[in-house]
Amino acid sequence: MKTAEGKAKGTLQQYRDNYKSFTTFLDEFDIPRSPTVIDRDTIRHYINYMRNDSVQFKGNVYISDEEKKRGLSDSTINTRLKTLRVMYNTLEKSEGLIDNNR
Repeated sequence: MKTAEGKAKGTLQQYRDNYKSFTTFLDEFDIPRSPTVIDRDTIRHYINYMRNDSVQFKGNVYISDEEKKRGLSDSTINTRLKTLRVMYNTLEKSEGLIDNNR
Protein backbone atom coordinates (compact mmCIF):
# COMPACT_ATOMS: atom_id res chain seq x y z
CA MET A 1 0.00 0.00 0.00
CA LYS A 2 2.69 2.47 0.99
CA THR A 3 4.72 1.64 -2.12
CA ALA A 4 1.83 2.95 -4.18
CA GLU A 5 2.01 6.22 -2.24
CA GLY A 6 5.57 6.79 -3.42
CA LYS A 7 7.33 6.32 -0.06
CA ALA A 8 11.14 6.30 -0.18
CA LYS A 9 12.93 2.94 -0.18
CA GLY A 10 14.53 3.74 3.18
CA THR A 11 11.14 4.50 4.71
CA LEU A 12 9.68 1.28 3.38
CA GLN A 13 12.65 -0.70 4.76
CA GLN A 14 12.19 0.95 8.16
CA TYR A 15 8.50 -0.01 8.07
CA ARG A 16 9.47 -3.62 7.28
CA ASP A 17 12.09 -3.74 10.05
CA ASN A 18 9.75 -2.23 12.63
CA TYR A 19 6.90 -4.51 11.59
CA LYS A 20 9.23 -7.51 11.90
CA SER A 21 10.15 -6.41 15.42
CA PHE A 22 6.45 -6.23 16.31
CA THR A 23 5.59 -9.61 14.80
CA THR A 24 8.58 -11.19 16.58
CA PHE A 25 7.18 -9.81 19.86
CA LEU A 26 3.71 -11.16 19.03
CA ASP A 27 5.10 -14.59 18.21
CA GLU A 28 7.25 -14.68 21.35
CA PHE A 29 4.18 -14.12 23.51
CA ASP A 30 1.82 -16.29 21.41
CA ILE A 31 -0.35 -13.31 20.47
CA PRO A 32 -2.21 -13.78 17.16
CA ARG A 33 -1.07 -11.48 14.36
CA SER A 34 -4.63 -10.37 13.70
CA PRO A 35 -5.33 -6.62 13.82
CA THR A 36 -8.74 -7.45 15.27
CA VAL A 37 -7.11 -9.19 18.27
CA ILE A 38 -4.38 -6.63 19.01
CA ASP A 39 -5.67 -4.00 21.42
CA ARG A 40 -4.34 -1.20 23.66
CA ASP A 41 -3.17 -3.72 26.27
CA THR A 42 -1.12 -5.52 23.62
CA ILE A 43 0.51 -2.23 22.60
CA ARG A 44 1.22 -1.34 26.25
CA HIS A 45 2.80 -4.77 26.70
CA TYR A 46 4.92 -4.16 23.58
CA ILE A 47 6.07 -0.77 24.89
CA ASN A 48 7.07 -2.29 28.24
CA TYR A 49 8.83 -5.12 26.43
CA MET A 50 10.83 -2.67 24.30
CA ARG A 51 11.62 -0.48 27.30
CA ASN A 52 12.69 -3.28 29.66
CA ASP A 53 13.39 -6.55 27.86
CA SER A 54 14.35 -5.97 24.24
CA VAL A 55 18.11 -6.20 23.63
CA GLN A 56 19.82 -3.39 21.76
CA PHE A 57 21.90 -4.56 18.80
CA LYS A 58 20.55 -8.11 19.13
CA GLY A 59 21.96 -10.26 16.34
CA ASN A 60 24.71 -7.77 15.45
CA VAL A 61 27.90 -9.84 15.27
CA TYR A 62 30.13 -6.76 15.31
CA ILE A 63 29.03 -5.67 18.77
CA SER A 64 30.15 -7.64 21.80
CA ASP A 65 27.65 -9.05 24.28
CA GLU A 66 29.01 -6.62 26.89
CA GLU A 67 28.00 -3.68 24.70
CA LYS A 68 24.50 -5.00 24.19
CA LYS A 69 22.03 -3.88 26.80
CA ARG A 70 18.40 -4.36 27.68
CA GLY A 71 15.93 -1.65 26.87
CA LEU A 72 15.62 0.39 23.71
CA SER A 73 15.94 4.15 23.56
CA ASP A 74 12.83 6.32 23.69
CA SER A 75 13.59 7.41 20.13
CA THR A 76 13.64 3.82 18.86
CA ILE A 77 10.43 2.99 20.72
CA ASN A 78 8.68 6.06 19.30
CA THR A 79 9.82 5.22 15.77
CA ARG A 80 8.48 1.68 16.08
CA LEU A 81 5.18 2.98 17.44
CA LYS A 82 4.92 5.43 14.53
CA THR A 83 5.18 2.49 12.14
CA LEU A 84 2.32 0.74 13.95
CA ARG A 85 0.22 3.92 13.78
CA VAL A 86 0.80 4.16 10.04
CA MET A 87 -0.15 0.51 9.62
CA TYR A 88 -3.29 0.72 11.73
CA ASN A 89 -4.39 4.04 10.24
CA THR A 90 -4.04 2.52 6.80
CA LEU A 91 -6.02 -0.57 7.81
CA GLU A 92 -8.72 1.53 9.42
CA LYS A 93 -9.12 4.55 7.14
CA SER A 94 -7.96 3.42 3.73
CA GLU A 95 -8.96 -0.20 3.82
CA GLY A 96 -11.81 -0.18 6.39
CA LEU A 97 -10.53 -3.42 7.87
CA ILE A 98 -10.53 -2.55 11.58
CA ASP A 99 -12.52 -0.59 14.11
CA ASN A 100 -10.48 1.98 16.05
CA ASN A 101 -12.75 1.92 19.12
CA ARG A 102 -10.84 -0.82 20.89
